[in-house]
Amino acid sequence: MILDLRLRINKTKTTMLHKPFCRYVLLISFLFFCFTLKTYSQKTAEDLGAYIFNAFHKDSVENLIKVVPTREELGTLAEQIGLSKDSPQYKLAFDNYQHDLDQFREKINTLYADTLGLELSWANTTLDKLKIVEDSIHLNYYDPNSKAVAVSGMKIYFSCKGRKFVFVIDDVFKMGDTWKLGNNIYVRRLGK
Repeated sequence: MILDLRLRINKTKTTMLHKPFCRYVLLISFLFFCFTLKTYSQKTAEDLGAYIFNAFHKDSVENLIKVVPTREELGTLAEQIGLSKDSPQYKLAFDNYQHDLDQFREKINTLYADTLGLELSWANTTLDKLKIVEDSIHLNYYDPNSKAVAVSGMKIYFSCKGRKFVFVIDDVFKMGDTWKLGNNIYVRRLGK
């Protein structure tokens, strides 16, 4: 009797998965779940800060690269702040994108190496607090009447074995409904 019931349950499960509608619903649910996970970590600047901290905590350069704007997103950002595709700044950023991305990877690897001198073990770090810094800059540094653009930065305070540290990130960007990481990032020790 128990064996017969198990066979019927297994047969029902197998039959349901073979129906095209059930496979379609499972696929849509899976994709929705994956896309929700991909973008959730960047919905707010605070979420981005926590994501960045966790990427360092887990020693994952590739997770940091995921929150750097893509070439296409960089073009969208340039349009949002009023740079035309013909401007020298736009062309420089767009043409040098891969080189800048490679330099960012190198900067992160150097940052990991430099933190050894600070007696910092990423595996033993704990996040203390995040602070968002809002400011504005002029597109043309030499012309105070040029368009001003809002910029955001962030400070991520954390500790390791009783010592206090801070990540300083001078540029984070809101692109649509997600936040992205710029390339100005460094770590310093607070106090002695």
